[in-house]
Amino acid sequence: MTSDSTVDKKGQSAFSRPYLLMVGLLGWLLLAWLLGRRYAEGVTLSLAWEAGFFLGLAILVGLQPVRLPRGAVTTVGFAVDYSCLLIFGPAVAGLIGVISETVLLWRSPGLKKLFNQGQVIFSRPLSNG
Repeated sequence: MTSDSTVDKKGQSAFSRPYLLMVGLLGWLLLAWLLGRRYAEGVTLSLAWEAGFFLGLAILVGLQPVRLPRGAVTTVGFAVDYSCLLIFGPAVAGLIGVISETVLLWRSPGLKKLFNQGQVIFSRPLSNG
């Protein structure tokens, strides 16, 4: 049970905004660190072209939802995300995921986008083992 002082009129905790902000900012810090390590390994023009192709592919499959039986809707974006992770590693896959998510959810409020970006960034290195 929460006290009235920690819950606003919408039913959100007073700690929800700082938490959303913290996840987003820590995600961006992690991405900056991962990209720094990737840059130290070397970046080639072919890597940029391939990453650009997969970014376009990620946006394209995100724009085309697939209708499933019983009215459910999904995309095949997981296949593109997984292949980006295998081909490029967590740093570039995280960047592709953040950019495509920002393009696809451009109408979302800023704090929600920041939180979603943080989650996308955190999921890439953790899923890569």
